[in-house]
Amino acid sequence: MDQREEGAALQASNDPCVIYWRPFEVRQHSERAFYLECNGLKAYPDPQPAGHPASLAECDRKLRERQAQMGVPVGGMTDEQKATYRATWGELLSAQGQHAHK
Repeated sequence: MDQREEGAALQASNDPCVIYWRPFEVRQHSERAFYLECNGLKAYPDPQPAGHPASLAECDRKLRERQAQMGVPVGGMTDEQKATYRATWGELLSAQGQHAHK
């Protein structure tokens, strides 16, 4: 999949019709919002609720913790995962005065 196809897939995954249903799942399993957000998927329709999305630094830290617990090499988020996160959240975080490049 080339970069254009990846961008189209991410955009489709964040389509308002798809996002509309995610809060129902997140209400039942609150930890899923964090994982969705770290993977560049919106857990809630815009505007995002207070405390969302999770910061890139927090996503990377929690992934490192999980990797250490599983006994696999600890590398945190890959550059591709960070790029996907930034593709979704970069503009929002910039507007809020946060930094998407942490």
